[in-house]
Amino acid sequence: MKAAEDDVTNKSRPLISDDLRSIWKALATSTTALVIAVSTVILVGVLVSEGGVVQVLEGATCLILEHSDEYGQRGVIWTLGKMGTTGHVVLGKLVVDAALAVRRVALHRIERSGPAHWRLAIPALADVDPELRSKAIEIVCASAPPSDEVAALVSGVANDPDPGVRNTASYSLARLGPAMAPILAALLADEHENTVLNAALNLDRMKTIPVSAVPILADSVRSGGQWAVWSGCPAMARAGIVSVAPLRSLLRDTSADTRAAVLSALGSIAPWEEEVVADIAMYLDDPDESVRWSAIEALQEFGDLAAPYIRVAVDHPVWEIRYAATEWLVMRGELERGALEQVASTTPKTDE
Repeated sequence: MKAAEDDVTNKSRPLISDDLRSIWKALATSTTALVIAVSTVILVGVLVSEGGVVQVLEGATCLILEHSDEYGQRGVIWTLGKMGTTGHVVLGKLVVDAALAVRRVALHRIERSGPAHWRLAIPALADVDPELRSKAIEIVCASAPPSDEVAALVSGVANDPDPGVRNTASYSLARLGPAMAPILAALLADEHENTVLNAALNLDRMKTIPVSAVPILADSVRSGGQWAVWSGCPAMARAGIVSVAPLRSLLRDTSADTRAAVLSALGSIAPWEEEVVADIAMYLDDPDESVRWSAIEALQEFGDLAAPYIRVAVDHPVWEIRYAATEWLVMRGELERGALEQVASTTPKTDE
């Protein structure tokens, strides 16, 4: 019977007694370092004397936070990070349920606690506060191992309504490897230049690009600016032969920058079928100088397949194309060195 009464008493007993509530409330009104230290000692004592370790710590923390100023709140949150797994469980709960200022400090403390606690930042990826979403992206990308799970967690960041969040994604995602290429590809079409630049630089650092990124890259090249063009086309090329068809379709773009970038990309994945070589050769007559130069450079990568087109180009009306074609044939041993000297002697004179 006594055991039953004790059980009822234990179940009805609050996790934090009224006396302890009074002590913590009084302590929380002061912000001195000594009082924060004393508060910590009391918290540890409670964990030993009362059941429900996480619940007690969470309740005590919320009570102190409620009656503390900003300095006191930071002290309590920073102390939680030194209390092992239990303290970090409470930090994770604060990231979800606390007021905005507390959520921000708690997430920052989780970041400082090291890579082992990155999962505690996951709820903040969907927080209403853009600053928290950005910080969560940084933590996840810096600490999480590349996996399908992590890719799914950050899959929507390219469509985040906040430009700062998208910019954070543009420089953070590459740490998770080539699986992030589709998201970075979508960010190439972002309206903010810094985001596009970061996405472009990170795509350039990836040695391989998954096939799934190719159609997104093609869309970004069509709708984006110069950075999207000159990063997106080479990135598509690194996906291999699957990118040939999308790149060929971009050759018809009205932008000279796009046509030149596509030709360079096609040259970087040579050799392919002869039909592609014929497409490239057509652009030796493009009205834009940069496109013509990209075409002759791309052709040279195709070796014997391109030789017939380059032999014709030695009589091209544009001097730069004649010279490049003649030089290539001399290097192959098809023409004597004197042929190149003859072309060089006809260098167009510049206006004085």
